[in-house]
Amino acid sequence: MNLWVVKVVVANCGCDLRVNDVPVFEDHGRSGRVELERFVSLLVGTGQNVLSFALRPRRVEQEEDETFLDQPEVFVEMQLIRRLSVRGADEVLGTLRFRGIGLRGDDPRSSVDYAGASEGGVVEAEVDRVLAWCRLDIEDVLPAWSWVSAEQLTVSDEVRAAVEDLYGEVRVALERRDLAALRAAMEENAREAALGFGCSMDEAYAILGLERIASDARVDLLPPQSDVRLELFGYGRLARLVDAQGASALAVRDTRRSLRTHIDLFVARLPGRGWIAVR
Repeated sequence: MNLWVVKVVVANCGCDLRVNDVPVFEDHGRSGRVELERFVSLLVGTGQNVLSFALRPRRVEQEEDETFLDQPEVFVEMQLIRRLSVRGADEVLGTLRFRGIGLRGDDPRSSVDYAGASEGGVVEAEVDRVLAWCRLDIEDVLPAWSWVSAEQLTVSDEVRAAVEDLYGEVRVALERRDLAALRAAMEENAREAALGFGCSMDEAYAILGLERIASDARVDLLPPQSDVRLELFGYGRLARLVDAQGASALAVRDTRRSLRTHIDLFVARLPGRGWIAVR
């Protein structure tokens, strides 16, 4: 089975990179330069798909102050790739790219370009902010993922309460290290992961990683935070809870290394089925 991957290069800026309006990489730019891959098989579908990015100045935190850094050379590239199952060959379907001196979208030395796309454009190109997108067409016959047909949501107390309830179920299962409850909460996600990666349900649960976290006595669930907000994406069809820094409100700590990991949990309201964790 073919897999779908986004290859990312980000240098000297903060960014929010998305596939079909679902975040695949977010960073404040503290690392300077990042190169990585994200599997996006469960985010793309047959027909039109959109790569997009929002770029902002790189920043560092010094005690309680936040400082924005000069950025002489900024480079961002997203490539949507079909990874062929035969010998792991890669085929690039399209690329969205920004080059610039700092983030001055109005500077003649700055440019946004896209290759392999049916169309694209720059939503905003001002001092210290660049938003751009491109649309790519996929001819492969891919599964119809449940989140694509989910109900469109609005930010409201009702939606927030429903999302908090589902997060609460997962939190309790992690606290109790209850693998059966975790499997029940993540069944839809695992079922689609098994389709997308061509694997068994057991392998799909392993890919999701929650069972590994719950089974590791050296990993502790961090307590809930008070400054949590509701965030919508996926064109309003997906919801999550994030902290003040924009990271998932569900987090654990590895006591061996004092390393904090945020667990992404994306929730949708499916017609006739209600609220379900779909990613």
